Amino acid sequence: MEHAAQLTEIAPDRDCPWPLDRQRHCRVLADLVGAGGIRPGVLFEGDGIGR
Repeated sequence: MEHAAQLTEIAPDRDCPWPLDRQRHCRVLADLVGAGGIRPGVLFEGDGIGR
């Protein structure tokens, strides 16, 4: 229990309520936006995120 309290203290958002696949999808999307934007036709795991 002490370990969990320490983790929460240094990273309060570590226990995200979103499923892990959604977190990964959002991270990839943020990286693409940071790399210059998203264009039509860009796919990630079969999803058209460029539309």
